[in-house]
Amino acid sequence: MMFAAMFNQLEVVECLLTHGADASMMTDEGKTALMLADAMGAADTRERLRNA
Repeated sequence: MMFAAMFNQLEVVECLLTHGADASMMTDEGKTALMLADAMGAADTRERLRNA
C-alpha cells in the first residue's frame, strides 16, 4: 500500500483496502500510507486514506 499511496495509484489502494489491508500500518520510520501520499502530493489517494 505504501508504494501505491506514494504514486497516487488510487485503484490499487482501493483494492487493498477492500481486501482487508490495514491503512494504519507504519514503515520502519513510523510513516503511514497517508503520510507518504501527503508527502508526495498524491491528492486522490490521500483523500481516500484519510477516509479509511
